[in-house]
Amino acid sequence: HAEVLEALLLRNFGQPATVQPFAPLFARVSDLLPAMPERLALVSTEIKPLEGESHLELPGSLLSFLVNQYFGGGHVATPKLAGKVTPSEQRLGEQIAKDILRTMVEIWSDRLALQPGDLYIDITPDRLALLPSDMGYVVLTYMITCGDSFRGEFRLMLPYEAMELQAPRLMPAQQEQPEVGVEPEWEA
Repeated sequence: HAEVLEALLLRNFGQPATVQPFAPLFARVSDLLPAMPERLALVSTEIKPLEGESHLELPGSLLSFLVNQYFGGGHVATPKLAGKVTPSEQRLGEQIAKDILRTMVEIWSDRLALQPGDLYIDITPDRLALLPSDMGYVVLTYMITCGDSFRGEFRLMLPYEAMELQAPRLMPAQQEQPEVGVEPEWEA
């Protein structure tokens, strides 16, 4: 998935990037909310067959950098903005979310046929804050590095209980071990 996202960033923004995935981790809503950046676009969608909403956290710093690249400001330092994400960042965040989910569908197709639903884009974590604080998520974190220009990460949060139900399909196939024949014991 990370390799496909690298090609996507190069194609859409003309920006060579390195996308590095981290090991999946488990987190509860109560752990996720304090760790979220102040400026963000939170994209929520239901991804069938996973029951419950999944969320994509796109930090404002990443969106600002990509908006700057998209509109040809690659040679100028990305402005440091405060407050909520801008409408341009929000629209670009929606496009990036569609690309991330589309590539996820392609990459996971050999294990699980995914179908993302409608996207709901919030510029606050309020939608996540409405969920029970002990609700668990599988968190997939990706670090994006664009030379010396930008370094940041985004996170995809998938409902833990729904992922647990799909675990047998998502696990690597086990190769059968050949049975070792036991030789009869020699007797006197």
